Amino acid sequence: MDQNKKIVKVAHLMGSLNQGGAEVLLLDVCNNVNDGELNLVLIHRKDGQLKKAFQQTAIPLFKLCSTSPIDVGYFIKLRKLIVANNIQLIHTHQALDAVASSLATLGLSVPVVFTLHGHGLTDSLFSRILRYWAIRWSTKVLFVSHAQQLHYLHRYKTIRQGKVLPNGIDFKKNFPRPDFLNLGDKSGMVSHELLLGSVGNFTSGRDQLTICKFLSLLKAQGIPFKFLFVGAPSQVEPELYEQCVAYCEAHGLSEQVLFLGSRSNVPEILPQLDAFIYSSVHDTFGIALIEAIASGIPVFVNDWGVMREVTNEGAWATLYVSKDTADLLAKFLDFYAHQDIYRERSKRHARQVRDRYNIEKYLTKLRHIYGQLLTNTQLK
Repeated sequence: MDQNKKIVKVAHLMGSLNQGGAEVLLLDVCNNVNDGELNLVLIHRKDGQLKKAFQQTAIPLFKLCSTSPIDVGYFIKLRKLIVANNIQLIHTHQALDAVASSLATLGLSVPVVFTLHGHGLTDSLFSRILRYWAIRWSTKVLFVSHAQQLHYLHRYKTIRQGKVLPNGIDFKKNFPRPDFLNLGDKSGMVSHELLLGSVGNFTSGRDQLTICKFLSLLKAQGIPFKFLFVGAPSQVEPELYEQCVAYCEAHGLSEQVLFLGSRSNVPEILPQLDAFIYSSVHDTFGIALIEAIASGIPVFVNDWGVMREVTNEGAWATLYVSKDTADLLAKFLDFYAHQDIYRERSKRHARQVRDRYNIEKYLTKLRHIYGQLLTNTQLK
């Protein structure tokens, strides 16, 4: 039997089970994995909003707490868990977990895969050092986009065993349910208002403030709308959320703009929007953006390199100049004047995006990578 068809026991390590791009990706993997080919276990250090969802997948879930980034006791517990569960391969999604796994598997024939989900532009000195050694020690480093790979190659010159594997998405969960938004009296929606939105936690990787400034221009045009910000404030950068709320209050947008916080029903919210608007500073992929395109709604996103890549150089979304609210307004006004054309075009884009980024293709490529690594390990 070919190596790729054998049952492989893989441990995925996560820092926490909060709602984020990497966590949503892993949840989609757990909900779609074929037990006949991959046998997964999950190891996490902290609980989060998605804990119940992960438990419902029936994938074994282990919590190992760490008191510090250099907790020797954690390394020992991790090694014991790896041995006791006959783990053949470890897949990590954070630098700390990649380093911990590399140390915990010393002397074991267990390859470590490290998927990079960020650029590391806001890393502290310690985080930069941790990321450096995570990349150097991992058996395989996966990038979620070519633009991200170029960033790291420029930063580190050479990266052993690097490969691009774009994220996959479970589009089966993206079905419209018009009654599901349920904003009640908070929305105050009237029939002629546009329902617009954006999805993403308020972190330095995104630029929700530019969207707020655009909404002020849109209001000045006399176009009726409601805008939904779906995403939680960052615990380490709460000022980013606070700036957006303060701007909306200062510019009379409090009635039009709703801050919904983290929501678990994003795939059901998206199809109800008339348009999706996104602004990135240094995203590495943009799962919410792809989900929005796949929902068949018009999408506006800035021309950041990764956004150009994942939208097929703007073929699947309307690109605007980064941080240029006047350009975004001009592009949006064209949509407002020709909504039927944009919506019909968006339906075609949805089919193309679902074909390229579906979770089934992702899992097929992932199994191939695992199989190659295990074969190479056995040959050593």
